[in-house]
Amino acid sequence: MAPTRHRSGLLLAAQGAVLAVVLVLGAVSASARPDSRLPELLRAPTGPVVVAHRGGAAEGPENTLPAYETALEGGARVVEGDLRITADGRIVLMHDSTVDRTTDGRGPVGRLSLAELRALDAGSWFAPAFAGTRVPTLEELLELLGRYDAAVILELKGPWTPGQVAGLREELRRRGMEGRAVIASFSVVAVRAALAAAPEIPRMLLCKGLGQATAEMAGLLDVVAVGTNPDAASGLPAAVGELRAAGFGVLLYTLNSTRQWEEAAEDGVDGIISDRPAAVAAWMAGGGP
Repeated sequence: MAPTRHRSGLLLAAQGAVLAVVLVLGAVSASARPDSRLPELLRAPTGPVVVAHRGGAAEGPENTLPAYETALEGGARVVEGDLRITADGRIVLMHDSTVDRTTDGRGPVGRLSLAELRALDAGSWFAPAFAGTRVPTLEELLELLGRYDAAVILELKGPWTPGQVAGLREELRRRGMEGRAVIASFSVVAVRAALAAAPEIPRMLLCKGLGQATAEMAGLLDVVAVGTNPDAASGLPAAVGELRAAGFGVLLYTLNSTRQWEEAAEDGVDGIISDRPAAVAAWMAGGGP
């Protein structure tokens, strides 16, 4: 999920057939809505659930085990990560299509083998203290999560096939994590693949804008929630109302300031996705919402 700036205007982005979408909010929390499709793992007792974006990208090198461990040790109960597939078919955590920005290597993830990726330094770019950090595999992330009472939102980057999603599902099953995971994507193709290959695992549709067909698309894909940025969500209250009336959850990314958290809480969002999960949690514990 990409960072956002501010609530200024409507962001429209078309992807695939009609994947403009999402949300923000009536003033009712998910726990108070009996018609909500949200699974328990995306609900919080009070206020919105806090999601550690890329493991808490402000607190460690994004999508790496040190970042996730920091977030989990800090009390995060939901984390988010980006999944891509290597040239030899392994699932790794990486946001960008290339390794250029977050490692000391170069090239597309999909053209590199797991061994080539594991040889890269994925931590020095963030801070010297993280030198030698490796690109983690899905298995390593799930092993870490298994030691904590935490859930995970797994964002599929690009148009995954049903066969690739089936491999993801099997890994979740092997680790006993299928009940603690949500599959998310900006790609309608990938969400459809998840519906076909892993219908028992909840899905979330991610969008960069709102559209008239949002609720219809969310229904066709049988998702539990939609996620967007505040700029898009503030533009079409009618579409937002339709989504919430249909029971879809609403999560906003990527909220990193007190002002954004306050606005999201006032709007009644179901989730705040942040690079600073510990700061959000502290704000909420101090009576924030």
